Amino acid sequence: MLMEAPGSTDQRATCSCPHCGAEYCSERCRDAAAEQHAVLCVMAMGADRDAHPVSRIEALWRRSHLPPESASIGLVLRLLASVKVQLDHGPKEAAAEHLGFLRGESSGCEMQLKLFVHCHQELEAIWKILNQELFAGGPMESWLTWEQFVWVVSAMCTNAIAVGTSSLDQHEARIRETADPHALEKLGKLRKKMSRCVGPFQGCEGAAIFSVHSAVNHSCEPNCVVKYMPNSSTLEIEATRQISANEEVLACYLDDPAQPHSQRKQELLLFYLFDCGCPKCSAEECAEEAPRPTDSLGHPGIAAMRGLVSHMQAGRVKEAVVMLPGLLTKQVG
Repeated sequence: MLMEAPGSTDQRATCSCPHCGAEYCSERCRDAAAEQHAVLCVMAMGADRDAHPVSRIEALWRRSHLPPESASIGLVLRLLASVKVQLDHGPKEAAAEHLGFLRGESSGCEMQLKLFVHCHQELEAIWKILNQELFAGGPMESWLTWEQFVWVVSAMCTNAIAVGTSSLDQHEARIRETADPHALEKLGKLRKKMSRCVGPFQGCEGAAIFSVHSAVNHSCEPNCVVKYMPNSSTLEIEATRQISANEEVLACYLDDPAQPHSQRKQELLLFYLFDCGCPKCSAEECAEEAPRPTDSLGHPGIAAMRGLVSHMQAGRVKEAVVMLPGLLTKQVG
């Protein structure tokens, strides 16, 4: 089992930004992120919070994204703010350090735009706010081209994982410790009622990026599962079978790898922009494309002959006569 976590948080050491209230695990963490946060702090300009570029960007994104995707734009903004800090202090190449863990192709943006066909206008409006307001007048403005922006957003969205520290999950954990069947029954009924409104996102508060997890490729026959541990900052990559030395660790990006090949193919193209070539998909694709068995009459000779015999035995002479020319043609050919 591989565990990836930023480390446990001592609740007594937490602190916040004095302007906007953004929370940090410690003063050391807040100080380390000071330059990055100064770019994004919604109250640093002294203006109305809702009028700040970051608030307007988040509102635009939420128009067309449900949880956990609604939180992805926050990750994008933090990454871009880090890139801006690097560009302000060093060469353009330094920005690449913050992008190396992202999976995906950075050339062109036609393919990536397929992820945002439902919100192309909002995406373009966000890019304009970034370049014309948040990053205006500096090296970041020229660095953040439309193509670069689309790639960063698409890479973040396809690499992010839903996370949460639901208070309901914490309550359930305490109930399970007591093993109270009546309390568990009531909790189950409550979850069913909640699911009608929020679906599978009851315990989801946002999204996160883990660098090791981002490097794990997909397979429809995975050798591991990826789990986010509730009420923690820990991601687990757990082997589902023995993994040999030098064998690649592979996870399934889909919720159900057992679904039909055509459905898996459609989902991976729609949400991850690639056509899977894993052994399972390759074998199923070959089976789908393989020609059906034929006979001397040609495909589908046997089935057609059986149909002709069936018509004759049932006295359906007209139907049999209609079939004869086609059979004779196949036999001559």
